[in-house]
Amino acid sequence: MWLLPACGGEDQPEPPDQSSESRAPKQPATRSSDARVRPDSARPQARRAQPRKDAKRAVPTGAGSAYRVPSPPRRASTTPEIRCAVATAPAGRGGTALKLPPAPGLRADRRGPGVVLATYAFRPVSATCAPVRLKLTVDVSQDTLPGAATYVRVAGLRGTVDLPIPRDLRGADVIRATSYTEDLRSSSSAAVLID
Repeated sequence: MWLLPACGGEDQPEPPDQSSESRAPKQPATRSSDARVRPDSARPQARRAQPRKDAKRAVPTGAGSAYRVPSPPRRASTTPEIRCAVATAPAGRGGTALKLPPAPGLRADRRGPGVVLATYAFRPVSATCAPVRLKLTVDVSQDTLPGAATYVRVAGLRGTVDLPIPRDLRGADVIRATSYTEDLRSSSSAAVLID
């Protein structure tokens, strides 16, 4: 450890020994019987991380890019967000703070092979971020194709919507909901499994 000289002429400690013996790395003392060389096949291999079953998976497209299939939701219902979110636009310094609408509470019940009843709920929020539109998307969780979206006006804090399921989406198992303000600021999405 080096100490800086103090004011007042105090003695300085001597620097550490810089001889060749002190600079050489010290090897632990071993006996020849302690040192064993293992072949590469006997060395423990690092475990590779296994992908989670619900993780997003990449699906290659014909153009050389990849599409990420979102992981399916695990819940059959969600609760509404408590308050509006705040985002800065444009990102960085001097941006304007925007109030984003809350994500809705959501539940979906299958009413037959071609209809799903979606029930949504919101909590009371300020008028600056109150949701006025709701985008409900019926989708198959494990394909790369887009789902069928329906836009509805929000009437009050609670409501239900009968969503028709197109023929090509008869295997639909997920509904995603996004709320919008009058000036089209969007919330985060809520996603649930269809019961």
